[in-house]
Amino acid sequence: MEPSIQTLYLDRPASSKQVLLKLSRVILQNGDKSLETYAVLDDGSERTILLYEAAQRLGLHGEVENSALRTVRQEVHTIHGRAVSFSISPVSNPDRSYSIKGAFTAKELALVQHTYPIADLQSRYRHLRDLPLNDIHEAQPLLLIGSDYPHLITPVEPVRLGPPGGPAAVHTKLGWTLQGPSSLLNPSLHSQECLFISCLSPKDELFRQVENLWKLDTLPYRSEKVVSRSRQDAEAIHLLEEKTIRIDVDGVKRYATPLLWKESPPPLNSPKEAVMALLRSTERKLARDPSMAEAYESEIQKLLVAGYVTPLTSAEYDLSYKSWYIPHHMVQHNAKNCIVFNCSFEYQGKSLNDHLLPGPTLSSSLLWVLLRFREHPVAISSDVKGMFHQVRLLDEDKPFLRLLWRHGRTSEPAVVYQWQVLPFGTACSPCCATYSLQSHAKVDLEATDEVRQTVERNFYVDNCLKSVTTEAQAVQMVNRLQCHLNEGGFELRQWASNIPEVIGHLPAELKSSSSDIWLRQEMTNPQENALGLIWQCRSDTLVYKPYQKEKGETTMRNIYRTLAKLYDPLGHLIPYTTRVSCSCCGTNDANGMTLIYR
Repeated sequence: MEPSIQTLYLDRPASSKQVLLKLSRVILQNGDKSLETYAVLDDGSERTILLYEAAQRLGLHGEVENSALRTVRQEVHTIHGRAVSFSISPVSNPDRSYSIKGAFTAKELALVQHTYPIADLQSRYRHLRDLPLNDIHEAQPLLLIGSDYPHLITPVEPVRLGPPGGPAAVHTKLGWTLQGPSSLLNPSLHSQECLFISCLSPKDELFRQVENLWKLDTLPYRSEKVVSRSRQDAEAIHLLEEKTIRIDVDGVKRYATPLLWKESPPPLNSPKEAVMALLRSTERKLARDPSMAEAYESEIQKLLVAGYVTPLTSAEYDLSYKSWYIPHHMVQHNAKNCIVFNCSFEYQGKSLNDHLLPGPTLSSSLLWVLLRFREHPVAISSDVKGMFHQVRLLDEDKPFLRLLWRHGRTSEPAVVYQWQVLPFGTACSPCCATYSLQSHAKVDLEATDEVRQTVERNFYVDNCLKSVTTEAQAVQMVNRLQCHLNEGGFELRQWASNIPEVIGHLPAELKSSSSDIWLRQEMTNPQENALGLIWQCRSDTLVYKPYQKEKGETTMRNIYRTLAKLYDPLGHLIPYTTRVSCSCCGTNDANGMTLIYR
């Protein structure tokens, strides 16, 4: 069953009865901001609710809160929102102000429009004729006042009752309101359906899931989510366009991007003690392995020397009233020691990544980068050195990326360090780094310029794979790319080509080690990594990384483990992996599925 995105209407009638709800015209105020609107006075609600539109217009932020709303059908909806405070005055007496504290607001909540033919009602009902009531035509209330503020919704004088079947007049501190039935309302003006739910049979749902699976394995395929950018992706791009700046760092005009917060300021705050237990655990492991401890300290020193993280003084530490600490540990990846910064670490149920927008995928798809790489006879490849670390953080975001380290001196207080650049691990780092790279490609270059098109069409995150028709074009492209991107702080290195003369003029530190050896005629067919595949440069072929058959008995577990390891961005292995999958489904031999390995 697939429920659609739904809006919860707080005052929508559950039947077609013609009933007037208590509706008052009011003025909402927050500081120097005010808003004239209508308020529904609801004795049946336990909580006062302000619609998100009104909170935005009044500049209200408040504290984060989750609220469970229970409908008359006993359906419970948990809504993520905020508790806000403001003041309210009746339009009839704007000098009289009442305080409302802790009203709940969230994007998912809504109130329906109301139309009351006051003139017709006063003409029909005698007890309403002398009351100061104005016509209400398609009024859109932005506030629902519940029983948590009884002094605002209860009568201040006896209720005026009319004949049976007619509305009552209720005088509250917010003015005169009407409540009750009226035959003058036309129920057909407003539809009663507010939710849509589509139901699929188990068979149809299974078919849809299998169809999506085959789409992923069929080339070319592009998700509908990529075609139509989501609202969150649009918000992420707006943040980047609005706040990205360039700052001078050691003579280079580097890019500084904001962290893509879902809400600003983010509701995050953690003390140093939140990660101290994890730091002690890491220190105990390092104490048992001196070689790992030395490697760990070496990686920390690299970050310090490069200026990617800096220690905080006590004065700097006291400047920020909110901060967030990130734990870290070491792993081995491709025979290298790497420190992992866990930006998904939770403290009191919150984590940094939970409050960050990942942003859209700005790079060209991996498949199309590989296909363009095979388009022309002369191929070149390179990658941006430490791409994430070439993009700086804004000062306002740095306190949310702090870490602790004691350099092996476990008896001393931990030193507080703060990231100055995008770290690996934050959900928005790939989007922010790619946006910066593509933004620099547009500087002083027309849309048809070959360098700009290369960055936009031939880069997959930090990897560049490009092919051209002649050696001269390739040499020119290498030089222009290297020069232009260096101006933005993006240094291209690990250059390789299937024609060694194309990169022969580059210094050794910019060429890949295998290409440098090839140029010295010490290697017959150098190999380079190409987006998970292996590129054999001399023969200009892409090959799959080989995997050894799992040791031991051939079992379903080992078969699926092997299948999971196969990386196939071009889809050439689909005919074979499909046969394996079908054989697994159709064979259940006690001796294992040896048939699959024939």
